Amino acid sequence: ESAQVQVVTLNGTDVGWLQTARTEDSLFLAQLHLEAPVHRQGIGTEVMRRLIREAGSIGQAVTLG
Repeated sequence: ESAQVQVVTLNGTDVGWLQTARTEDSLFLAQLHLEAPVHRQGIGTEVMRRLIREAGSIGQAVTLG
C-alpha cells in the first residue's frame, strides 16, 4: 500500500487536500478536505471524477472508508 497526499488548487490557490492509498486492486480515498469558502462549487465532484477516471484507466475501483 502506498499513501499519497495531494493539494487541491483552484486558480492557483490551495483550497484543500486529499489522501489516497493504492492497494493491489483499488485506489482508496482516505480523506478529502476542502475549505468552507469553496464548498458547493463542484470541486469535490470534479476531484472524485478524476479519481474514478484515474483508477478506471488501470482497471481499479475507487474505495472509501
